[in-house]
Amino acid sequence: MWSWFYRGSHDVNPNQRILGSVENAIMKLSQQHQGYMKVVEVLHLQGPYISVETLTAAVERLQRRHPILRSRLRMHIVTPDSYLLDEDDILRLKIREMPRNCDEYLNF
Repeated sequence: MWSWFYRGSHDVNPNQRILGSVENAIMKLSQQHQGYMKVVEVLHLQGPYISVETLTAAVERLQRRHPILRSRLRMHIVTPDSYLLDEDDILRLKIREMPRNCDEYLNF
């Protein structure tokens, strides 16, 4: 739940949070610069082998603890040019294995 977030409006349900003015400004800038603020992480794992299944299970545990990791960003219907985060308990982050040669680690 969003109990640890400030709620700027009473017209949203407990699984939603309207973004503040600074957050909305960041989203607009991101759109103008073609996804500048997209959140993507590329991990280069070294050491003992970690299976995709083990990594997926760890990420799923993180999502259960952190609501923002299981939330979708969408336009607020009532307020134009405003966004809200919509918590979705079935949302899962996608993990893809990308095999690479040792000399390709700097290229995504």
